[in-house]
Amino acid sequence: MPRPNTPEEQAALIRVIIEEVKIRGRLTVSEASQMLSLHRQTAEKYFRVAAERGELIRYGRLGLFRDQKAVIDFDLQRFSYGSSKPLIELPADFRGSAVMRRVIEIVGRMPALKSVTVFDFLN
Repeated sequence: MPRPNTPEEQAALIRVIIEEVKIRGRLTVSEASQMLSLHRQTAEKYFRVAAERGELIRYGRLGLFRDQKAVIDFDLQRFSYGSSKPLIELPADFRGSAVMRRVIEIVGRMPALKSVTVFDFLN
């Protein structure tokens, strides 16, 4: 049976976890337990200690984060459902139709709306 870590070893491991989160932006319990060869429960305990020190943010069971911006970036990535690709593929000749040319002409005259992001509320 392995021996328990001394307080000095615990402090050193917690420092390593904090430094790794500051470098990566996010660290999960499973990544930390693999990286440091710790039991998962031990890594969870060290995560709680690191979050209590106030240097990092513990976001549910999703890991430790460097700051609130890293949490928001993670959520935006997690909840974006492939918005970069169009939902419907339009035929190539569709833009050339008379109706579509009229729609583009009308939309082109409309005033642009200001898009609001999550970061507008943080500042």
